Amino acid sequence: MVKRKGTEMKAQELCRRAFFDLFRPVLAEQFSDILSRLSAGVVGGGSDSLDADDELSRDHDWGLGRCRLLLPDGEVSTDVTAIETVLAAAVPDDYLGFPREILRPETIRVTTIDDAYRELWRLTHPPNTLRVWAEADGWALGMASCGLS
Repeated sequence: MVKRKGTEMKAQELCRRAFFDLFRPVLAEQFSDILSRLSAGVVGGGSDSLDADDELSRDHDWGLGRCRLLLPDGEVSTDVTAIETVLAAAVPDDYLGFPREILRPETIRVTTIDDAYRELWRLTHPPNTLRVWAEADGWALGMASCGLS
C-alpha cells in the first residue's frame, strides 16, 4: 500500500486508474484496432497480484510494471515495442502523487494471454484442459485468478 494524502494505494488500483486515465485514451487514438481485443490486469507472482501489497512491497517490482496488457494468442499484429513505448511516454513525471522513478513506466508490458499463463505456470503452453487446471498448485491458481481483470 502506498499512503498518499491519508489514503492507501495498492498496485491493482494504481494500474486500474492508469489504464483508464492514461493508457486507454492513447490506445484509442493510436492503436484502436487492438482495443476491443485487449485485457488488462496486474499479472505476476507477487503480493500486488493478490491485492495484498503493503508499504514493504514498494521496495521491489512495484508500480506500473505490474500492469500487463494482454491480447489473444496470435493476435499481436502491431509492433508490441511501439505500444509499450507509447504507454510509457503517456505517464507524466508525477501521477497520483508518485514520481516516475517509483512508477517505472518503462517496465509496462504488452503480451499475449497465453504467454502470461506460460510465464506464471512455467509450462510450454497455458492450461488448456480440466486435468491441467486440476493439477495446478494453489499458488499458480491464485496468481492466475486474482490480478487479471
